Order: sequence, then structure tokens, then C-alpha cells
Amino acid sequence: MVRTANIEGILEKAATVVAKTTGLRVEVIEGQRIGRHVRGRRQAAEHKILRIVRGKNRWEFELILKPWLNVAMAGLLAHEFNNRRNGVIVTRFVNKPTAERMREQGICFADTSGNVYLKAEDLLVWVQGQKPADRETRQLVGRPFKPAGMQVIFALICLPGLEQKTYREIARVAGVALGTVDATVRNLKLIGYLLEGKEIGRRIVRREELFDKWVGMYPQQLKPKQFVGRFAARDPEWWRAADLAGTDALWGGEPAVQIETRYLKPEIATLYIQGDPNRLIVQYKLKQDDRGNVELYNRFWQFHTDQEALAVVPTPLTYADLMATGEGRNLEAARDLREKKLGRYFK
Repeated sequence: MVRTANIEGILEKAATVVAKTTGLRVEVIEGQRIGRHVRGRRQAAEHKILRIVRGKNRWEFELILKPWLNVAMAGLLAHEFNNRRNGVIVTRFVNKPTAERMREQGICFADTSGNVYLKAEDLLVWVQGQKPADRETRQLVGRPFKPAGMQVIFALICLPGLEQKTYREIARVAGVALGTVDATVRNLKLIGYLLEGKEIGRRIVRREELFDKWVGMYPQQLKPKQFVGRFAARDPEWWRAADLAGTDALWGGEPAVQIETRYLKPEIATLYIQGDPNRLIVQYKLKQDDRGNVELYNRFWQFHTDQEALAVVPTPLTYADLMATGEGRNLEAARDLREKKLGRYFK
């Protein structure tokens, strides 16, 4: 969970910057001031209201803190907003694609860089394209979320306690060079996701927030570099009878969540492979097709999890694959997977 001090800092900064950007008076007030319209929440951010004042007019929005947002998460948030009369997401930074998606979904937001979308009766505020102004946010948006660094973070998320191991061991299971581990650890310390001391050793903190940031960056930074190709299978149900033993392949995305939770009927079969894919392609008569129903990616991690007994990738990657599609059916499946399977990675 995000610490209260962090919540207060994000809210106050967003309110100040939005006021400066728009020329409106922006206030953060206690939520009980609008009585029954605000439901009780555990997080401090959800006990507060963003009040916009222009002349004699005022508008009040229930504040919901999301430390990180991305295009995929915008679709999931649309469901959360269906039952809200007036809510606004407050976050660190919203890039242009995410801002556009949020507006299309009718989700109000404000960030600490001055990007904002607010819509209510007689009110429309829309500012996008503002860059991160402060050093911390620029670092959080960029380093250490480059491809090799993301491989390290993925290993740290999937294997709680790995941060206590030697850099050499972390490099081995993440599939990266030793220097990448050193740089990633330093950057994670710099931006507050890793603590280090004589008594505690190294310890990842704010694991869930770090994971959400990784999920948001995965479709742009790491996934495209692992792409092998898209193929077509004659039978859309071919994957059910496929035996991956001896192929060095694991199911990801839609087949993986179907195997783990039985939630979804797959339309696209995602596979992560290690080594030459030709054996798999020949065995199942897959034909290269840019519009095909089979996607192949290289396996980028070098560790093993319990999920391999089911021939599926680590659960955090299944979630990231589903979120990356931005499709409603997959976002619902991702939500179900998160509720049932992901909690153990955040402890």
C-alpha cells in the first residue's frame, strides 16, 4: 500500500500544478463535506475531495489515488467509474496516449505535471502533453524501466527475497549482465523502491506499486523486443490439445489465464519460447500471418516457477499480457487473476 505521506505529497502537488496550469482555484478538502456521496475507503486519498472553484461556481470530485497509470489500466478503470457519480484519478504522470484513452472513457484525472481532464455540468478542463517537471518523476518514468532493467525487476517481483541474493545470482535468473543488476539496484534505491542497510540487507518495498509501474511499461519497453512473429493455426482450439513438453514453450496471455482461473475463452494464443521456434511451428503446422491467432515471444527470464507445471508463464506476466491488450474481456480476466493469484507477490 502507498504510504500516507506519499499520498499527501501527490495530492498537494497535483492540486497546485493544476491550479497554475488552468487558472482555476483548486482545493483538496475532507471527503465527509459532501456527505453520502462519498463512500468510506481505507486509503487516505479516497477520503478527500478535489474542489474546483470559478467565480461563484464550484464542482467537487471524489479523489482516487493511482500512483501509476497507463493505457491498459485506463480500460480497467472505466469499470470502476461506472458506479461513481463524480470521481477524479490523481496520479504522478499521465502521458498523451493514456490521457486520450482516459478522456474517451470519460475518466477524469489530474497529475503532478499539469495534465488534467475534468468534466461536469458547465465545466470542461482538458490539458495534455505536459512533461514531468520534477527530477523524481522523470526518474520514475524512465530509469530503471529500460528493457534490461525491467528483466531484473520482473525477477525481483516473481521471486520475493531475490534482492537478498548476490548480484551474480540475480543476473543469472534475470538473464542480464552483472552491471545491469548493479545499475538497477542503484536506481531502485534512488527512487525509493529498494532499501538497504546492515540490519535488513536489501529489501524491495512498495512492491505492488513497483509491479504496476512495470506492467505499464512492459508493452512499450520490453515486450516488443521479445517478439518472434505472428502465426495462424487452422483450428482456433488447437492449443487445448497441444502438448508443450519438450518444446521449451509456455503459454502466456489468454491461454494462461484460462488454465489458471478458467475465466476466459482464448481468442489469441500467446507462447513464450526458448531457443529455435521451428520445432513448434512445424509440429503444429503454424503459418506466418500478420493477422493470425498465435503470437510467439522469446522467453526473457531464466528462472522456474510452480506455474511451469501447468505449462504457463509466471502469473505476473500473464497479468501484464492481458492488461497490454486494452480489451474489455481481457481486462476483466486480469482483474479476476489479480484478486485470486497476485497477492502473494506483494507481501
